Amino acid sequence: AFDGVDKQFFVALDKKTGKTRWLRDRNVKSDWDATLRARGIDPGEVKKEKPGDNKKSYATAKLIELGGRRQLIAPAAEATISYDPATGKELWRVHHFGGFNVASRPLFDHGLVYLFTSGLTGHFLAVHPTGTGDVTDTHIAWSTTRSTPHIPSPIIVDDLLFTVTEKGGIARCLAARTGEEIWRKRVGGSHWASPLVADGKIYFSSKEGRISVISAEREFQLVAENRLDASFVASPAVAGNALILRSEKHLYHVARGFTRVAETRLAFKPKRTKKPRDGSKPGRSTKVDLKALGRELKAAVAAGKLTEKEAIAEYKAATAEADGKKPARSPGVDLKALGRELKAAVAAGKLTEKEAVAEYKAAAAKADGKKPKGGKGKSGFQQLGSAPLAAKLVYKGVKDKEYIVVFELPSEDGEEEPRIVFVGERFRKQFAGTKVGTVTSIGIGGTGAMAMKGTGKGGKGGKGRKRRGKKGGTETFYSIVIGRLKSKDVELGEFTMQVDYITAIYGDRSLKQTVLGKTVKVTGISGSWLDTLLLIKRGETLKFRSGTLQGTTFSLSPKATVLERAIPFDPETYPVPAESFRGFRGVVVGTITEKSEQGYELTLKINSIESSQKTSRATDPKASVGRLMSMRGFFNDSFREKFGDLKIGDRIRLGAVHTDPTVDSFTVVEELEKVPARKSDGTEGKSGR
Repeated sequence: AFDGVDKQFFVALDKKTGKTRWLRDRNVKSDWDATLRARGIDPGEVKKEKPGDNKKSYATAKLIELGGRRQLIAPAAEATISYDPATGKELWRVHHFGGFNVASRPLFDHGLVYLFTSGLTGHFLAVHPTGTGDVTDTHIAWSTTRSTPHIPSPIIVDDLLFTVTEKGGIARCLAARTGEEIWRKRVGGSHWASPLVADGKIYFSSKEGRISVISAEREFQLVAENRLDASFVASPAVAGNALILRSEKHLYHVARGFTRVAETRLAFKPKRTKKPRDGSKPGRSTKVDLKALGRELKAAVAAGKLTEKEAIAEYKAATAEADGKKPARSPGVDLKALGRELKAAVAAGKLTEKEAVAEYKAAAAKADGKKPKGGKGKSGFQQLGSAPLAAKLVYKGVKDKEYIVVFELPSEDGEEEPRIVFVGERFRKQFAGTKVGTVTSIGIGGTGAMAMKGTGKGGKGGKGRKRRGKKGGTETFYSIVIGRLKSKDVELGEFTMQVDYITAIYGDRSLKQTVLGKTVKVTGISGSWLDTLLLIKRGETLKFRSGTLQGTTFSLSPKATVLERAIPFDPETYPVPAESFRGFRGVVVGTITEKSEQGYELTLKINSIESSQKTSRATDPKASVGRLMSMRGFFNDSFREKFGDLKIGDRIRLGAVHTDPTVDSFTVVEELEKVPARKSDGTEGKSGR
C-alpha cells in the first residue's frame, strides 16, 4: 500500500518476478471540509499547511477467508476496503470519516472484522465482511469512539477483546461479539507497543518502562507490575518459554529460572588493589594500571554502562587508593545530583518528603561511612538540629489529608532557600496565630520537621539576599500552559507561543512568573501530537501539559500529555477563582465541563455551594455560582475508581478546599458522588488527553 499526500493506491506484485499483477487507486473522496468544521477547524488553513494529510495510513493489511471467499482487508485513512487478493477487485468498503494516520492492524474473529482508526474521530468498528459495495450503513455490527486506541493494536482472547489507549494507559475489556464494556481500568503510562497475550495473561509495556501483567479474563486482576529503566515502543514477543522485550537501547530476555541481575551501572565494578592488612600506607601500587582502568571506564561510558561523572568518580577513587589516600566521597555517590533527583520525585508525587529525606540520609551516611549529623548544611536534603531559627511562614493547610506548615530559612549559599515542613494536626494550634509571610522564631525537635531546598516558592532568604536560579538548569514544571501560537516547525517537532495562563504547578512555582506573558519555546512534539499541531493556526490559543522548564524552553510532558486547541484566555471563562472564593473549604455541587484522564483533574461549572466550613477563608463563595472551578487530587485511592466512572455532563457533589495561594485549582476531599442532573445545566465540554 502507498499513502502519499498526492496518490494513494494498493498494488500486488508477482513474488517471483516482481512485476505488477494489479494496482488499485484507493483515494477516498469525503466531505473533509465538513468534518473539520464540525470540529471547529478552518479547512483552508489545513489544506494550506499540509494538503492530503487525511490520506495517510500506516496499518498493515490482513488476509482473511470467510465462506470460501478470500479477502484482503486494507485500512486507509477514512475508509477500510476489502479486495479480492487474486484480481484486486474491490469487494466492499466501510467509511470512517475524519480519520488519518491509522496505525492499528485490523483483527478477524467471530465472523467479524475489527477496525481501529486514528485522527479526529477515533472509530472502533466491528464489521460483517459479507456485503458488497458501501456497507457503512448496513454491515456494522457495533461501533464506539470511547477510549479507543490510536496506536497499539487490540487483541482477542476467546470471546473477549482487550485494548489499551496510547495516552493514559486506559485498559478495557469488551465482549467481542457485542462491544459491551465488561471492565475498564487504568494501568497508566503511554503505550505505543501493542499488548501481548501468553500463558493466559496479557502484557502491557509502556514508554515509561512499566510492564503491567493482567489475567485475560472477564474479571480484572493485576497479576504483576514491573518497572525497568527503559522505554518500550516495540511490541513484545514470545520465544519458547521466554518473553522478549526491546526498549530503545536494550533487549531483555525474561524467563523462569533466571535470577534478576542488578542494574548495569551497579554491576560494573573495575578491579581495585586491596589495602595492606598491616595498616601501612603503600605508595603508588604497581598492581593498579590506571591507564587500563581509564580505557575500561571510557568504554563503559561509550556503552552506556556508566555516566561520565560516575566514570570520573571511579577513576579518582582508584587513584586515591593507589596513593594510599581516602577519597572524600565513596565512588558513584553524587549527593547534589541525588538531591535534585529526590526533589523532582517529590514534586512529581513519586515520593513523600519523608521518604526523600530518608533516602538522602542513607546515601549521605554511606558516602561518609558514618551517620549524618544534624544541623544546617548545603546538601539537597537535611535534618535540622534543635536550635531556634528565624524563618518565614510560606504555607499552612491540609495536603493529602495531613496538616502541614511550611517555613523558609535564609539561604546560606545564596542559591536556594531551605524549607522546614511540620507535619501533623498538633501544629495547627501551635501556628494558628502566625500569618503567612511573617518571620518568626521556631524550634526544631527530633520529629515532625524536615528541611528541603528549592522545592517551593522562592523569595528573599534574608535582608539583601535574593534567590538566584540555576542558569541553564532544567527544572521540573508539571502544569497546563495556555497561550497563543506564534510559530511552529513540524519537522523539528517544536513551536513557540505567548504564555497567557498557567494552571496548577507541580514543581518550583516561583518559575511561573519567569514565563508568564513571555514567548517560550516548546519541544518534544512527536507522533500524533504533530497532527494536532498541524491543525492549530498561528494566533489561535492552545494548551499543553509541560514536563520540564529550562530558561524559557518547555518540554512536552512524557506522561499525561495534553496538546490541543483551547478558547482564548479570559479569567471570566477560565477556572480562575475570584478573590472572594479563594481559601474556600466546603461542599460544592457542579457539572463536569472538562475531564483530564491522565492528570486526574476536572473542570466544574458551579451549580451551588452547599456548605462552608468554619475554617473557610472565602468571603463570598456563593458569588462564584455559575463560574468554573478546577479540581485536582483524584489520583488518591479514595477517589480514583469514582473518577474513572465520571464523564462530561455528570453532576457531582464533592468536598473542595483551596489552600495554596500560588495555584488556582482546588483539591478534592471527604466526599465525591453523582447527583441527579438538572435540566438547566446544559453544559458542553471536551475530554482532556
